Amino acid sequence: MLEIFNKVDELREQKRKREEELIENKKAADRYHEQYLQVMNQRKKISKDKRPYNPSKKPHFRAKNIRKKNEMIEKIKQNKLAEAIEKQKAGKKLNLFEARLILERAER
Repeated sequence: MLEIFNKVDELREQKRKREEELIENKKAADRYHEQYLQVMNQRKKISKDKRPYNPSKKPHFRAKNIRKKNEMIEKIKQNKLAEAIEKQKAGKKLNLFEARLILERAER
């Protein structure tokens, strides 16, 4: 009986040591992660500062392309909305995107 209690105590001690090791490893990982984030933030700051100032070389977006893209998105939304309304009338389950489209239509 005493042997069993000793074995249980040993196992508890091993468990406690492993938990302490895990906590130490987590702290070390957190420190490395913080260092990584700092390095990444520094790289962003450096890259922002070194950008050349050439306004003539900025990319020009044509309003026509943007309008086409927006119209295409609106067409897709309208098609999906029509399908969602049909599903709703049929009593079928809607997915999240379809439910959002119906709610957006109700807000307008």
